[in-house]
Amino acid sequence: MIRYSRLSSRVLWLILIFINLSYSIWILYKPGINFQRYCWQGYYTLFIRGEELGAELTAELRALPGVTLLLSEDSSTLSFNSLNGMEKVTLARVADRLDENDPRFDSYMKELPGYFKAEKWETKYQVLYLRAKISPVALYSLLALVIERHGSEFRMLEYDPQAAILYVALFLFFSLFLFLLRAPAGYLALSLSGLLPWLLNILTGNFLDLISFYLIFPFQLIFFGQLFRVLKSNLTSSGSNLSVKRAAFKSVIMGFAFFLTVFVLANLLVILPVPDSSTIIRNLSALALNILAYPFLYLLLSWRAKYIRHFVFEPLPILGRSMVNRKISIGRGVWLFPLLLIIFISLPLAFLEKRLHGFSYPAPRLAAFKLDKISWESLEHLQLTPAASDLPDLSDFLTHSAFQQGIFFGREYIFPYPGERLYISRYFLEENGAENGGRRISKRLKMVRQYKTSWLFETLSGMPANSVGAMLAAQERAVQVVRSSEAVRLLKQTPWWKISLFFLFLSSFYLIWQFYLTPWPLYGTRNLVFRKGIKVYERAGYIS
Repeated sequence: MIRYSRLSSRVLWLILIFINLSYSIWILYKPGINFQRYCWQGYYTLFIRGEELGAELTAELRALPGVTLLLSEDSSTLSFNSLNGMEKVTLARVADRLDENDPRFDSYMKELPGYFKAEKWETKYQVLYLRAKISPVALYSLLALVIERHGSEFRMLEYDPQAAILYVALFLFFSLFLFLLRAPAGYLALSLSGLLPWLLNILTGNFLDLISFYLIFPFQLIFFGQLFRVLKSNLTSSGSNLSVKRAAFKSVIMGFAFFLTVFVLANLLVILPVPDSSTIIRNLSALALNILAYPFLYLLLSWRAKYIRHFVFEPLPILGRSMVNRKISIGRGVWLFPLLLIIFISLPLAFLEKRLHGFSYPAPRLAAFKLDKISWESLEHLQLTPAASDLPDLSDFLTHSAFQQGIFFGREYIFPYPGERLYISRYFLEENGAENGGRRISKRLKMVRQYKTSWLFETLSGMPANSVGAMLAAQERAVQVVRSSEAVRLLKQTPWWKISLFFLFLSSFYLIWQFYLTPWPLYGTRNLVFRKGIKVYERAGYIS
């Protein structure tokens, strides 16, 4: 019997380990195109040091497994009007095909190379955009094998090993702080398994994943401990009154409701205001994996209770603590306070690390009007918005396309409007003026091109995949393109005042829990809960 019980518990642990390993492989190798968005939707952003790339390195990067598209200055194409129609040429060869004073060499074509230029402390970098079917971690590993063999320095925006090491260190410090604070006993292994999905999110994510862990996991740990104690007391004790069980499970339900409330508020108030953040998806995946551990916990405890020969005496829960536990708690407090100081000091260092290693690079920015879909209206607003883009955007691409199609008909370089028509003048001699001694020359207008409402979507769908226009259209919204940096982006994405409030709460929680500094407004509530608990045990017949 006892052997079977131990075997069953081992099988449960093996299943739980298998689930965690499967999740680890999934998140480390899952394609990060829509799962994780940092800059350009659907594209990874790669920085390689140097003025230009060699043909051999470009070919090796294009041939990497999982890479479906490589967009660089040498491979990006655009179109211009020639005598034989629209001609496609790579961006690197535009200067060879068109003279600088050629009227066809419009401002869109002149400014487009800025998409592939970045700098860091006056050091020049080439920017490449990749589409890949693998995760950022796997792609970074493949890129390191190829690029470092050529002796080049590179950086990938979607994954930064230096930042990942710093975030993991902060994760470990905070985890140690929580486990010293709560002192979990009996469910330490399950609690540690609950840390794994959060660790993977931080390892493959960004600063917001670290903040999500800080906000959510403490309350998950509190709920986990409460659930374990209730299940253990109800499964290993005999003769439990229904009133006692009902009160215990009500407390679990209330704890779970409180935990879900914290989870929702943390995502709504801190994560959701950040545009294009996929941190909520990773938080939900971590929560789902942690919830899977609870049925295993119940089965494990029930199997243990089934094969126990004697019943364990469960003492009544006493509100106060003994002097021994009090000394142990204060001893843990000696370690908790330095850890709390380390966390306070290290969070600004995480931001400073990004600032010191930040690049100035092209990045999309949602315009102030925030229209969701690409349309004539949104692109016209984008063209006329006061805060102009630093680099050509999608409205400039359409202006370029309309100009190149109508340049031989005298069209100006302006944004087209729906239904716009191009006319040419036709001159002819009138027949009616012959008897008066002369024929008058008349002029008529002939329509040669019309930019219908469907022209916008036909132009967007007809773009080659290896073009900047296709990358702009892949954003699915009218975005401005500005030169940004990781420090500026992180500063905009980080709700510092909310994080400060959280740490104020954490410090208060630490002081109240360790040194019994219960605020007087909570004293009445604490007394009321204690009296209700006593009445439940009196009705159950445990005390008289």
